[in-house]
Amino acid sequence: PIRHGGRTKTKMYDYISLGIPIVTSKKGTEGIDLRDGIHGIITERVDEDFRNAIIELADNESTRHKIRVQLRSLSSEYNWENSADKLADFYRGIE
Repeated sequence: PIRHGGRTKTKMYDYISLGIPIVTSKKGTEGIDLRDGIHGIITERVDEDFRNAIIELADNESTRHKIRVQLRSLSSEYNWENSADKLADFYRGIE
């Protein structure tokens, strides 16, 4: 779980690109367009709700499948080519 820090959360991008169902806190989603119940289970903090979400995801195959499908569609946005294009567009915009 990510509790603090401001750096890029590369593990989150790994999970998205591999379609691994995610349980994270809101801190873990900063800067990434993940939606609770769609791309994973997102809790306010790393606490009892977080632990319960892990158990829920582990016990519920249909939820894991639904999240995997949504992550696959999201992963097309988070790839190196798209990231490079977005960065190039940003730099062109500040020239």
